[in-house]
Amino acid sequence: MTDNRDSDSLASSDNPFGKLPDHLLVEIFIRVPVSEFPQISCVNKHWANLFRGECLWQAALFKAFPLASQAKRWPGPIPQGLCKRRFAALYVSRHIFALDNEIDEIVGHTYLFLKEQLELSTMPPPSGVLHGTIIDQFISCGKSRDIAHELASQIWLAVLDNLEENHHTFLLLKRLALEGDVFLPYPYSRSIKVQWRVFEKLFTDFRDCFNHSDYYDLLAMAKNKFQPIPSACWFSTLKEFFETTPSAAVGEIGLDKGSKGREIDFNDQIEVFRQQLELAKELKKPASIHCVRAFGDLLQIVKDMGPFPDGIILHSYLGSAEMVPEFAKSGAYFSLSGYVMPMKAQKAKKMLKAIPSERILLESDAPDALPNSELSSLFLVDEDPSLPQEFFSQGRNSASNVDNQSRGRASSDASTLPKEMLNHPANIHNVLEYVSTLRETSKEELAELSFRNAVRLFSYQGSKLPLE
Repeated sequence: MTDNRDSDSLASSDNPFGKLPDHLLVEIFIRVPVSEFPQISCVNKHWANLFRGECLWQAALFKAFPLASQAKRWPGPIPQGLCKRRFAALYVSRHIFALDNEIDEIVGHTYLFLKEQLELSTMPPPSGVLHGTIIDQFISCGKSRDIAHELASQIWLAVLDNLEENHHTFLLLKRLALEGDVFLPYPYSRSIKVQWRVFEKLFTDFRDCFNHSDYYDLLAMAKNKFQPIPSACWFSTLKEFFETTPSAAVGEIGLDKGSKGREIDFNDQIEVFRQQLELAKELKKPASIHCVRAFGDLLQIVKDMGPFPDGIILHSYLGSAEMVPEFAKSGAYFSLSGYVMPMKAQKAKKMLKAIPSERILLESDAPDALPNSELSSLFLVDEDPSLPQEFFSQGRNSASNVDNQSRGRASSDASTLPKEMLNHPANIHNVLEYVSTLRETSKEELAELSFRNAVRLFSYQGSKLPLE
């Protein structure tokens, strides 16, 4: 390709795109014929499609290739008014190519570029374009694809960690979370670490900013984006997460033969689960275990790999009473939620009384596991879209509930409530009352047992609780 470094600028001097050297403009805007699309990356195709038909593209094309036929390449213009924002996404200053191997300066410059794009723009360019720009900067500076990918990931993580906690950042993170770039080839797709950090910040730093619809849309997106085995390096990535988040326990992990779990090959589930359990032992941390219709398989694995001196938590335990002693011998704690309430009373009572006092835990599992109770005894989630408006006056946290009770009005029971109804964390009191009744102990005693067991279990090295 012709090098036009000494030629006149393709962009006007009062235009920020004038900072782009001509040879780089040609590299960006001149691409291969349509027939050769499979030979170029998705990112390059994306860029070419974004810029086709623009006057700068035409200038670059005819300056480098006067005899080229525009119609043979990228037919049709993009909407007017969008080009400036997209040009800005591809901003690469002249001096970055003069830095040669001064990688610290290159990283610093690129960090500022990305932070500026994300913070100052009311509508930042798509993250795939930004990430591809950064990757190509490093490759143009002589870095390998692997190094370019790692450096770009480090820059993304640093920028995300240093964004101000304000409404603009919340909207930005939501948009980044909802963007899909899984179709992009390596190294142009954002790393799993970067995608994870976006969701981590949303669900921790900005959890209170969500409305109901946003929360569950993003939760569904997270579940879809992070596949059962996201990549060949998923285990090393998981270990890195624990290194950077020492307060985290392991989980929720587990086995599932239910309607949703059956979508994932059970042998794959076992393979991943065993590695995660082994990691929990290595890190000396408790692991929270999800199990649906697979308690026999789970017990065998726990017996083979145990004991677990740092504990495993059988989340929302619904296994049999007969399995309790074997699980307990391996270091298991039994966590009980509203899911225990629909069980047959005799079966539930036998199972609950089999659990050793030093191994019992209570949980809400909100927004799931709604207790099987009368509506008047339940705390309701504000703006729950599944709940008819007339039910809100009957909830325990409703001001009008007291008036209804004083007039002797009957409350709706669980059978009349929508299956999609959300559970409020405060409804753990209903679980406490139910379990204490079947275990034939006081609520106060059971609450104290659960509290002490939880504190002991989660007082590990690096935990936010003081070591016992």
